Amino acid sequence: MTSKAGLFLVCTTTLATHFAAAWQHAPCGSTTPGAKMLPSATATVPGRSCRTALQAAASGGGAKSLTETMADSLAEALGVGTAGAEQRFKIGGGGYGGGGGASVGTIDDLETGDKYFYKKAGPSGASMLEAERAGLQAMYEAKAIRVPRPICGGDGPGGCFAIFEHLNMGGRASAERAELMGAQLAQMHRSLSPNGKYGFHVDNTIGATAQPNGWMDSWADFWVERRLLHMIRLSEREGGVFQNVDKVVEKTRSILAKHEVQPCLVHGDLWGGNQGFVAPENDPVIFDPATYYGDREVDLGMTHVFGGFPPAFYRGYEKEWPLPEGHQERQVVYNVYHILNHHVLFGGGYLGQAQRMMGQILNM
Repeated sequence: MTSKAGLFLVCTTTLATHFAAAWQHAPCGSTTPGAKMLPSATATVPGRSCRTALQAAASGGGAKSLTETMADSLAEALGVGTAGAEQRFKIGGGGYGGGGGASVGTIDDLETGDKYFYKKAGPSGASMLEAERAGLQAMYEAKAIRVPRPICGGDGPGGCFAIFEHLNMGGRASAERAELMGAQLAQMHRSLSPNGKYGFHVDNTIGATAQPNGWMDSWADFWVERRLLHMIRLSEREGGVFQNVDKVVEKTRSILAKHEVQPCLVHGDLWGGNQGFVAPENDPVIFDPATYYGDREVDLGMTHVFGGFPPAFYRGYEKEWPLPEGHQERQVVYNVYHILNHHVLFGGGYLGQAQRMMGQILNM
């Protein structure tokens, strides 16, 4: 939630700042009913646990450093064996080390020439990294739009880590590719919740703010309880004062209760800084998600918060899956969540903007 320079895997300082704040404000173990924080060190390779691999690697000697553990974990995930992993995988120095101990960097495979991207943090960051990997894994498995593929993750002496596919950002953002991005996002949205409910199996973060995702049967109830009221309470804790909260809540519930919603897989934080194009293919890519299953309109609404995406993006989406009547009105209902979050994170004029949006909701 910073600037365009924060594109995934390119400007490591911006990304590390973002995640360091998240690890500070959303401590490990914070969950909502129906959701959980994933156990650390569960690999994204089906049936293979990074922790099992690391324990096996450590059985022949003393404790390994976090860097050595990362190399062994990557080798195990790639199926190349851990012998000599520390020499094969060159782990570059991390970027900015934030308040949560976060750093980011790249890993070079000296045998194949492949490159990977990592994030690491202190022990308290384990659940945050696992939640991010879980969200990206769900999006990757949708096979609709490109995301950084999670490779593995785990923990070691003094910290934890996650390793992802490295993407060479900086592709050309033509109207044709923007239209393709819109179409591919619509295709991802056709991936539905495995249990027919709204939420996600793990809590995560929206920017640097904890985001509860416990499953609920009703979309209106989920949005009111897990999103609107949650963020109002956090905003009040930061000094926000709101009139007619009960009326805003009931009006929101009434509007959404009339809206038929499929539990679609959504990115959850789709602003301009969390999308781009991969060079040289110019493939659309989205990253840094706040994933859950909910109304697909939340993603389209978020694209408008900081000026909107190119017209071709919306044209591509509408061709693939047209939005239903009333989506412009619901855009205000959904985006007040993000404006409240910005008040929580940054203060300033966001409070007044959120208050005005609540007034709009009451007048709907």
